[in-house]
This record gives sequence, structure tokens and C-alpha cells, in this order.
Amino acid sequence: MQGLEVGATAPVNANNAYEILAPAVSTQYEVGIRDSHIKGLSASISVFDITRANAVTNPTTKIFEPAGNLDYLGVEATLSIEILRRLTLDGAGQWLHTTQNNPDDPTIDGKTPENTPRALGNLRLSYRLPWIPGLTLSAGASGITKRAINPQNQGTIPGYVLYNASISYATRIQKQRLLIQVTGDNLSNLRYWNSVQTGTYGTGMDRSFKMSIKYDF
Repeated sequence: MQGLEVGATAPVNANNAYEILAPAVSTQYEVGIRDSHIKGLSASISVFDITRANAVTNPTTKIFEPAGNLDYLGVEATLSIEILRRLTLDGAGQWLHTTQNNPDDPTIDGKTPENTPRALGNLRLSYRLPWIPGLTLSAGASGITKRAINPQNQGTIPGYVLYNASISYATRIQKQRLLIQVTGDNLSNLRYWNSVQTGTYGTGMDRSFKMSIKYDF
């Protein structure tokens, strides 16, 4: 599959700040398999190879400009297992090998793009309470490995694991579905960097709780 991507925008700290680069063609190859014929088990796995245009801020000229391409080679998988009648384990993961290809610039050629992890994944365990139909308790964790802070790989931000939990209740009111859910994220209140882009660091959220109500009219 090929597609035309919108050109990247130069960051504020570049000499050509806010300039929008020309669109570029990206190419993706992917093959995978999914199976769910075994009761209580659903799984999928795919392998992909993506080539995209790369753009970085030249450390000498401070100009944000095209710089060869990026090659993403990865594997991603999902798994859902009904361990018991009311207990379900869900998981997903991705392994990624990403390389900057630019023989004209040895400072980035062969290096990992900024803010790109080698692996990430999540696990979730859900239990449907038997004595209260529609009530489900869930707990899980999601993690990501370290990432380079710039295209020259001069440092990294560490990986992290976040823990979360939720309680949801689904019922019907006059045949219309109602879903109420309360979720707690980052329960350990971990302080972490969740991104780094063109020299700007993003901070992760503190421990937080949210509630949502969905009603189908």
C-alpha cells in the first residue's frame, strides 16, 4: 500500500520555524493472520515493513529539512483468553526496529528516530461478577521501552510501566443500553516523560480518575 503523507511542520526552535515541508509518499507492506475458531480464544499476529520520509533539524544550519527516510520493521500481536467462565485475559504487544537511512548525514544514518520505542505492550484482566449481572472489574498494566531524545541518539528517556483499574456496569433501561464506567489511571502515581519531540519533552499525567456514562437512545 502506498499513500501520500502531509509534510512535517518545522518546530519553533528551527530557523525555518512553522514551515510545512512538501508531502511525501509512504509505502507499507504487511502480512498477518487472525484466528478465533477455538472457543474462548482469539489471537492475531502480523509483520509489517513501512518506509516513510524523514525530516530533522540540522544541528549545524538549524534548518528543519528532509533527511532521507525511515524504515519501520515490526511485529505486533494480540491475544484474548477466557481463562474461566467469567475471567478474561487480554494482551497486546509490538516489537519495532526503526532505522534512519541517510548516507549523506553520518550523524543520523543507521540510528533510531527520536521518541521511537523498541517495544510496547499491555495486559488486562477482567472479571464479570456473578452476583451482579453487568458488573465488571478490570485491572491491567501498560509499558513502553526507552526512547531516543533526538535523531542523533545523544540520550534517552527511560521506559515505564503504568497500572490502571476500572469498574463498569452495563444494563438496559426500557431496552436501551446504559454503560457506566469509572477508571483509575497511573495508580502508582509514577512521574515519567511520555514523549520527546524536536527538543520538547512531554510529561505524563499524575494519578487520575474519570467517570463516563453512555446511553443508547
